[in-house]
Amino acid sequence: MFDLEYNADYLCGDDSGVGGGVTDILMTNPDLKRKVIPFNSGEKPSTEGRFANRAAEVYFELKKLIKNNIAFYKENEYIRREMLQVKYEFTGKNLLHVSKKSNKFKQEDESPDFMDSCVYGLWPFIVKKSAGGVYFA
Repeated sequence: MFDLEYNADYLCGDDSGVGGGVTDILMTNPDLKRKVIPFNSGEKPSTEGRFANRAAEVYFELKKLIKNNIAFYKENEYIRREMLQVKYEFTGKNLLHVSKKSNKFKQEDESPDFMDSCVYGLWPFIVKKSAGGVYFA
């Protein structure tokens, strides 16, 4: 299991849809329960008045961390394609929202699952449940 192999401080997972079932199963394990941090991208952000939801908040935070050389990623075409797929828009209430699929959905366009997992993992840092640098490969 990931926790045992890497001695993870926390496990942050998608808590909506199918991911919610995975989070529920992890929470039943007494050794993992304290480490599991559920993430629901549609919930309210920790910073109200700026972002439409948590997804927008964490994607914006990752962009800022990369720009400020705090978070790093191994440059490759797969990661670049997923990063470029994420678009920032403003809602009618002038809140930042992320759109991860183009309006003209193409067969080769897939949901940026790798990027989603990266930004979900930032959530504990944003809400100050963990501290340190960020690196993903």
